[in-house]
Amino acid sequence: MKKSGKETKEMKGMKWYILLIAAVASVPLMTDYVLEGSCLEATLSRIRVISQGLGTVFPIRVGTLGNMDYGYSAAAFQADVFYLIPGLLHFLGVGLGEAYKLTLLLFNLLTAAVACRCFEKCTGRREVGVVGGMLYTWCPYRCSEMYLTGDLGEMAAWTFLPLLALGMKLLYTEDREGGAGSALEYGRLWVLLTWSFSLLAVSSTVFLFLAVAVTVLVLAAMGRETIKRRTLVVVGKTVGAVLAVNAWFLVPMLLRMRDVSVVGPMILQDVRSRGMYIAQYFTVFSWGGDGVLLGENGMYKARAMGPGIAVILILLFYLWILFARGREERWRRVVYGSTEGRFAGRMLCVSAALMLFSLNAFPWDIFQDKNMVFSIILALLYSPAKLGIAADMGLIVTACILLGRFAEVMEEKSYKLLLLAVACVSFGTTQFLLGKILTTQNFVRQAEIEAFGNVPFSLVTEESIIWRFCEAVSVAALFVCGIMWIMRRRKSAS
Repeated sequence: MKKSGKETKEMKGMKWYILLIAAVASVPLMTDYVLEGSCLEATLSRIRVISQGLGTVFPIRVGTLGNMDYGYSAAAFQADVFYLIPGLLHFLGVGLGEAYKLTLLLFNLLTAAVACRCFEKCTGRREVGVVGGMLYTWCPYRCSEMYLTGDLGEMAAWTFLPLLALGMKLLYTEDREGGAGSALEYGRLWVLLTWSFSLLAVSSTVFLFLAVAVTVLVLAAMGRETIKRRTLVVVGKTVGAVLAVNAWFLVPMLLRMRDVSVVGPMILQDVRSRGMYIAQYFTVFSWGGDGVLLGENGMYKARAMGPGIAVILILLFYLWILFARGREERWRRVVYGSTEGRFAGRMLCVSAALMLFSLNAFPWDIFQDKNMVFSIILALLYSPAKLGIAADMGLIVTACILLGRFAEVMEEKSYKLLLLAVACVSFGTTQFLLGKILTTQNFVRQAEIEAFGNVPFSLVTEESIIWRFCEAVSVAALFVCGIMWIMRRRKSAS
């Protein structure tokens, strides 16, 4: 079907917005040095060993260094799929630092594109999709993770987290019991959810656990909506497909976790000191920090971990609407009296729960030693503050859905001014944060980078029969998914 001239013009405009969003987030990459993140040395070392292993072993798996700290031992439980991008660039002759920075630039572009598209589909409004792409790509927590941590796997996972948010939203707002067409489309949601979980799984184990935690909380928060037959069918298909498609990675990971010598050094001794302060979610101007361990210095030199003040202001306005009386009744009816509005309210509750779990005031130490499995999960998360990533995602999704609902109440001119104000606040605070990061963070010059990435990682060259069997299962699952996709395309065309 040929697109109209208006649609073509809007798509071109969206591309320019995506480039602008990615360019703003990539300002620290436009330098002749690399910012020294806490995981930078491990990241560069993994890129180097993967580039050396290209063509010798497949799939590429980085070996275990269980006696080292986070960023080293965690690599034993992470897939290296997206490290193939800088690994290939380095293999082709691109410098180690340039390959790393080009990959981050690519992730910024992909994140902006995915976020804009997902928030557009969440709200049905292209302008909200653009603003949502800004809020998410410029999220202070994401920017600090990119430039103060430097874990490429986690940055790849940030790219695909909006897909999970879109899947969760459609799971509860799409028509389940309507006509044949709507019911059929609802039944296909497992494909989107499977892609979401699979891309997160091969990006970062931390984000995989975050995705599972968010999903469990959302399923619980939706109450009776969750136990409807069609919803349970979609959830069941998603679980089965995710396990089958990712068996090549998940099963070896679980087998490695049986080794006490690998898992033992990762067990956290002081969990609560790695949590956040509630004030970090409400910081107006985020300062560039150099650590997430808050036990000794409090918030002094703490990293930015909030969703951004623009998001917080939208949510505060939403709470004012809910509890105000009189002329705000129409706002409350339009914003909260709809399926999307009710979902936004439930997501806000889920985000509040995740915020609570991410705090250093939450008594994680009481539960840590009660169960070995629970201790391992906390170790793989490394820090309760990581739950703040999921909390920020939920807050941004809620804010974007509310922005979409505000269009039903406000005049067009006032609504456009609101979106412009949100974009300007987000842009201004992001520039402040990136400026502080550039002026306060340590850096490594290009001439020093080659000597910087020297962690002695090794490739896994011998795989057991179980691993090979799991790889065959994943290949078969992908083949079946491909056949189903082709059949659907042919059916749609006919």
